Amino acid sequence: MKKYVIYLGMALVLASCSKQTTTDEVDGQQVSPEVAKKKQEVKPTDAGPVKPRPAGKYTMKEIMTKGFKADDNLKDLILDGNATAEQKAKFIDYVENLALFKPRKGEAASWKEKTAALLVAAKGTDLDALKKATNCKACHSVHKIYPPKKK
Repeated sequence: MKKYVIYLGMALVLASCSKQTTTDEVDGQQVSPEVAKKKQEVKPTDAGPVKPRPAGKYTMKEIMTKGFKADDNLKDLILDGNATAEQKAKFIDYVENLALFKPRKGEAASWKEKTAALLVAAKGTDLDALKKATNCKACHSVHKIYPPKKK
């Protein structure tokens, strides 16, 4: 008898898990089959599926690594006077995209002020202003969450 109760319970669980619908749903909202298919498509690349970008063209990690932290980062190349016009343009692009993010910590006005100053310095020719604007601790002490969240 106990065996039949277990089988009945399993059948009920399976029946409740296999929801039969005649409409397509994406995120709990009814959509046409074409829209559902487009939302569920993932464009593959050589490195795997394309991840959504949170603010602009780049992730925060890409901006920080390539623009500010890597061994051959763009900030140091510009400050040393060794950057090409293309590298300077790429750094400005990173800074413009950095300004699109919303701070997870601190005031939005402070974020806007600091990124605006960084953008002005990046577009200008005053290396001292750029060095002052790219002071990591000035932004990180106000806006970075320590320790960073692991993904």
